[in-house]
Parts: sequence; structure tokens; C-alpha cells
Amino acid sequence: MPSNWRLKALLTLALLLLSGYYLVPTLSHFDAARDKSAAEQTDLPWYFSLFPKDEIKLGLDLQGGIYAEF
Repeated sequence: MPSNWRLKALLTLALLLLSGYYLVPTLSHFDAARDKSAAEQTDLPWYFSLFPKDEIKLGLDLQGGIYAEF
């Protein structure tokens, strides 16, 4: 085995964890929970402050829409 396999494994794990950190708000629908909390005037759970505020914005190809410019 190469001598730097541990470094590669650690870097891969770090990138996976960082990706998961940024995906949590999107997969858990934090925006919908924030809107509901604002409408009902209730507090959000404590863990909402640990993650990024915005969800990942999907492009037109992932939203299923098209854009044509004439």
C-alpha cells in the first residue's frame, strides 16, 4: 500500500463530513421549518444555529424547468 493512504483517507473523510454539514439544511428542509416557526411565532430548536442558514439553491436543470432566451 502507498505510504500516504492515511492522508488520502483522512482528506476523503473530511470532505464527506464538510459536504454533509452543508447538506443538512437542504435535506432537513430548514427553510420550511423557519417559515413555520415565524408564522407561529415560536422558537427554533437550538441546533438550527449550528448549520448554514440557507439551503442549497437548485439550478434549472435540477428544478425541472427550462429557460429559453430569444
